[in-house]
Amino acid sequence: LIAGVHGILAGLMYAENFFIALVDSERDVLTFPYFRDSVDTEGPPIGAPIPRAEYRGSLTDQVFSQGRSLMGAPVELLREAGLPERPSGFGPLSLDWLGVPLTRGGDVFGVVVVQSYDPEHRYSDRERALLGYVAQHIANALERRQVHDELERRVAQRTDELRYANEALRAEI
Repeated sequence: LIAGVHGILAGLMYAENFFIALVDSERDVLTFPYFRDSVDTEGPPIGAPIPRAEYRGSLTDQVFSQGRSLMGAPVELLREAGLPERPSGFGPLSLDWLGVPLTRGGDVFGVVVVQSYDPEHRYSDRERALLGYVAQHIANALERRQVHDELERRVAQRTDELRYANEALRAEI
């Protein structure tokens, strides 16, 4: 699903470098269900929980914390936030960065990011609006997926309960 969205987005704007980060506030971890970057070929482990503390001071964490989109040169965005201009451990520094929050009921649960290492590809308010629109659709799809997964979990749990009750009943007979 996300790879398909990435392909569509890349047809509408420069999005060669694209990732999604999700936050689990209860466990205080991030997961990256999707990460594509032409320069940072290693990136974070896909789907594995990472302590959110490891991303403190990153632009991604700034979008989570502020709950609003950020756009511009990473060095300038970091400086404006009072953060080191070259944070360690977050991969190569791009020339231009655009991140928008994924929200549900006013709460930020994820971030969608595109970034450019090419001076020919910079982001404008047009791309910010487009990525915001796409982020709404991604948020809706992820929410539907979460509801579906929760329903499957409950059905499996109830099935197990019924199986155990049935086995106990047979044992009594």
